[in-house]
Amino acid sequence: MEEVRYISSGEVNYQGSFLIPLCIISLLLFPSLNFFLNGIIQTYFKGDSISSIIYIYLAICGIYGYSCLFIRRAPSLAKLIVLVLLVSTFFIYQFNPAIREILIDDEFNPATSQALKSVLYCIPAFILAICCSNWALVLKLARYLSVFILGLALICYLVCAKDPEYILSMYMPFSYNMLLCTCILFGDGSLNGKLWETIVGLLGAVFIALVGARGAFACVFIFVVLASWLSYKKGEGNRSIVIALLFFLIIGIAVLPNRISFLREEGSLTSRVLNSFESKSFFESEGREEINKIIVSSIKENPIVGLGLYGDRIAGAKSGFHILYAHNIITELLCSFGIAIGSFLFLLLLWQLFKTIKTEFISPFFVVFISIIPGGFLQLFFSGSFLIEISFWVLFGMLVNRNPHS
Repeated sequence: MEEVRYISSGEVNYQGSFLIPLCIISLLLFPSLNFFLNGIIQTYFKGDSISSIIYIYLAICGIYGYSCLFIRRAPSLAKLIVLVLLVSTFFIYQFNPAIREILIDDEFNPATSQALKSVLYCIPAFILAICCSNWALVLKLARYLSVFILGLALICYLVCAKDPEYILSMYMPFSYNMLLCTCILFGDGSLNGKLWETIVGLLGAVFIALVGARGAFACVFIFVVLASWLSYKKGEGNRSIVIALLFFLIIGIAVLPNRISFLREEGSLTSRVLNSFESKSFFESEGREEINKIIVSSIKENPIVGLGLYGDRIAGAKSGFHILYAHNIITELLCSFGIAIGSFLFLLLLWQLFKTIKTEFISPFFVVFISIIPGGFLQLFFSGSFLIEISFWVLFGMLVNRNPHS
């Protein structure tokens, strides 16, 4: 095993800051907290949304992130990436009026305006991850908040189960907002031999399988395999592997003809994951064929340099088709940067991920790192966009943190 390369104090090692870990966890997990709290408040109490309060707080975290670019002496690479992203976003907005509504909507809502989300939350999350050294505090905050959010998710589901239309319309964000919390608890529990965290994380994974989207289930399924293998190779393996096998056994039983039918009576449980297994349509895409055609056609028309940032949205606008994102990180990169540069960037990212997984020992940094991979990388093969996925930018920042000159 290669020796882990730790960054020296002269590079990117800033001790003692509580604000950086707090802001990282806020940017990662507060959108999920906001989602489930709003579900409970608006459905059960018929109250008003609290999103404006949450996103104003996150914007403050974002502003602090930008300040770290200078007061924390971030490496030149980070400053260059941030500058390119900000300038590119500005010019894309100025010279592509057809996608302005996607980038910044009429209500100037940072939750739905992609450019605002990128500038206010994603780029600062990248900076904060580069400047962070206290990953033990990040992990500690993440554990407590993840347990709280998973508890809210269960309450939200029980409250909202009386409204089938809500469950059917929100199953995808419901499961993706559980994903990071589930992975943090299962990852920390399995790698560090903490049984209760492993069990809670496992219950979250089963919950995603029962009520969530196929993409979220695929991500957590892969993560359980990855965390169990890494636990066996590097950590407290035997216990977590046994529990992981039980997880697969539960899912296997659930898809048998005589599965847990009492949960699947009308109105009791609607599982797209289990339904897709039964109908053998788990790997079939629904409603994305037209998007793929447009993106592939754009790649063929612009194979050298692509269409720039938000290229998939631009391709959709040119075809008269409203595309929020490509739903696949590979096609998004190829459409944005061309075949050569897009392929290089993807392979570079993949190599850095494998390198970090291979060379890092079990540590708070490592636990947080692998726990973010499902939401920050694997998810982007099924849904979302790397430009507006906060987890991706934290993951990217962690890679730069460990390899500031790479």
